[in-house]
Amino acid sequence: MHEEKTDGMPIVFPNPTATGNFAVEAPFALESVRIYSLTGELIYHKEISGLNKAHINVTLTKGIYLVNVLGNNQKYLSRRIVF
Repeated sequence: MHEEKTDGMPIVFPNPTATGNFAVEAPFALESVRIYSLTGELIYHKEISGLNKAHINVTLTKGIYLVNVLGNNQKYLSRRIVF
């Protein structure tokens, strides 16, 4: 399942995910992906060097997380649900 595509915005899929593993794809070069808990704690950080797609493999407990995607000199947020 893909998130709804919005022109110029990155997509994070699948959402929800049963394992915590997902991909980020954007129409621009990605710089980094960060995952935060709802309390603001940084759970995961990955630097990406100029690729427009990244696979994120992280073990997460059940819950809701915020995915911060940095690229194109902008920050994008996506809500991720792990069940």
